Amino acid sequence: MRFSYKATAQDAGYRYGCVDAADRFAAAERVRALGLSPVDVVRLPAQGVLRVPAALRRVRAQDKIVFFRQLSVMLAAGLSLHEVLCVLGMQTENRRFQAVVTALADDVKGGRPLSAAMESHPRVFPALIPALLEAGEQSGTLDEVLPQLADALERREALKQKVTTALVYPAAVMLVACGVLAVMVTVVVPQFEAVFSNLNAEMPALTAWMFRFAGAARDNAGKAAAVIALGFAVLVLLSRFRSFRVVRDKAALSVPLFGGLLRKAAYARAFGAMRTLLGSGVAIAKSLSLAGTIASNESVRLDFQALREGVVMGNQMHVVIAREGSFCPMVRHMIAAGEETGKTEEMFGKLAGWYEAELSETVRRLTSLLEPLLVVLVGLVVAFMAFSIFLPIIQSIQKFI
Repeated sequence: MRFSYKATAQDAGYRYGCVDAADRFAAAERVRALGLSPVDVVRLPAQGVLRVPAALRRVRAQDKIVFFRQLSVMLAAGLSLHEVLCVLGMQTENRRFQAVVTALADDVKGGRPLSAAMESHPRVFPALIPALLEAGEQSGTLDEVLPQLADALERREALKQKVTTALVYPAAVMLVACGVLAVMVTVVVPQFEAVFSNLNAEMPALTAWMFRFAGAARDNAGKAAAVIALGFAVLVLLSRFRSFRVVRDKAALSVPLFGGLLRKAAYARAFGAMRTLLGSGVAIAKSLSLAGTIASNESVRLDFQALREGVVMGNQMHVVIAREGSFCPMVRHMIAAGEETGKTEEMFGKLAGWYEAELSETVRRLTSLLEPLLVVLVGLVVAFMAFSIFLPIIQSIQKFI
């Protein structure tokens, strides 16, 4: 088993590290054998903890943001990179992330750069992170790159939350509407149908149609669920192919109301990544490739890929954009101004800020528009079914009056 320790040395300073031992007491003895006095000894999770399904292997963005901020502060305090990773491995509460940090400490102790060590964990550290760290390691500004990386992750998480807010609300309302409809069809309607059948009352056409619809829905519910599940499984399988993802993402960008939202979110992520990458000294060709991936949309990624290929061929970015017609004129003009003045990084920052502001405003308008529309939609569904049920009752009462 592996243990991480915090110990005091003869010079009254703290020392951190990892040892292998059979148990906690044996680990403490090994620390004493190094001439140190153990203060805290913590068992680390086995590396096998990482061999779990991908859905369970994710680490929260907030955990990574805190990790990079702590890493920056402790490195600035003069601790070695290996010591810092050992300390953070002890402090991290997320067991899976703790195992990753411990693996990073082992790799760094073995002589690997931190960026190369993180490349071994692509599900935890996407390509943007090792690229930024590599640039910081090569320029000797790792302590300056780490806060920028934490800021970039925070902005990316904020964008994700904005998009989630815009998409979750209508989905939740529609789910409630489907739940109400299911209760009406399976519980309420059958009871009224039985009553009317026993009374041999003549039902209005609207009520008869509603009873037929409810009966068909009950009889075919299993088939409908199977078709939906099958369709979902097919989409998941097809999503493994890049050609399908390109078609899917292009179609998503064309959806009314939500397409513009998704496009602005993709551009905000990509342009924000360009600002961070270029500011950290990453080559422009590599920055374009990474930014396209970070956009999380295959259609936008292809636009950045075409832009990268043009730059590699020696063309300026605004010339490639004008030729390909991949971005709006505002983007082309701002990038052209940045290239002419040598402030490309600043222009990408302004573009990212503009799209982030546009995204916030779009989310606000979309939410204010959808809220009354969805409430009215749910009300109309319930009112229609209620009117269909009570219409024969009203007609029967009128006959007696």
